[in-house]
Amino acid sequence: MVGQNGAGKSSLIRAIKGQFTGEIHGRIAIAHGIKISYVRQQYNNRGSLAHFAKQNHLSYQTLLTILRKLGMERQTFNVPIEEMSMGQQKR
Repeated sequence: MVGQNGAGKSSLIRAIKGQFTGEIHGRIAIAHGIKISYVRQQYNNRGSLAHFAKQNHLSYQTLLTILRKLGMERQTFNVPIEEMSMGQQKR
């Protein structure tokens, strides 16, 4: 979804997920079996990937394997999360 800041993109997603507290006009129908996900725009993760994995009860090796499959370069694995690009942080 693309639109200017304040156009209501996040509000629409929250409404679809049933998490919007504002006023809704119209009807939202979701097909059976659809899974809706949402990627945050802001990240507050800090420190190493090893610390992130431990904090989130993840296998560090599995995390690194997945990040490689998503195109992250190995040298990035030693960069503190807060120093990574936003694209790297989203991965």
